Amino acid sequence: MTLPLFAECALPGCRYPSDESGGPCPSCTALFAGAHAWSIRRSPEGAAETSVQVADRKVEQRVAQAVALTRPDADPERRQNQHCWLCEARRTCTKQRYGWECDTCRAGPS
Repeated sequence: MTLPLFAECALPGCRYPSDESGGPCPSCTALFAGAHAWSIRRSPEGAAETSVQVADRKVEQRVAQAVALTRPDADPERRQNQHCWLCEARRTCTKQRYGWECDTCRAGPS
């Protein structure tokens, strides 16, 4: 594993550079300010993660996401008023690998 030149944002899914190792990038700080500020708080001790710890944690998260995608669901999640990723309409949709999909699009062309 090679170490990055700059510290990477510690939040999952974000690869922007951070001002400090183990901290969020300026974009995530602005995005999660206010009501969601709890999600980017540091540990009570205030110790920041090192670049290696952040990279290791992100690898573990990617593996867990890959395992979750390959696991068959008995009852896929369904919700009302979701944006279908195919037709872009708001309908009752089923959670799919790439987004929410309505029953019309799941049925395919008739």
